Amino acid sequence: MKRIFLLLIVCCFLGTLSAQSTRKIRELEAKRKELYQQIAESETLLQSTKKDVKSQLDNLALLTGRLRREENISIP
Repeated sequence: MKRIFLLLIVCCFLGTLSAQSTRKIRELEAKRKELYQQIAESETLLQSTKKDVKSQLDNLALLTGRLRREENISIP
């Protein structure tokens, strides 16, 4: 009788652990999905920023070239 009772308690305990493990796995999977989405958004912003920086550097190079030409023209 004690063995059956002990076995029943162990089964209940294992069932509880299994349910907790399953819930924890689902929580972790949801967190992973959220993190992947954040990474994808960050990568998109990074690419956009890289394009903007390149464009600004190109504009700076163009203006620098104009200034140098104007300096060369105005020096007698």
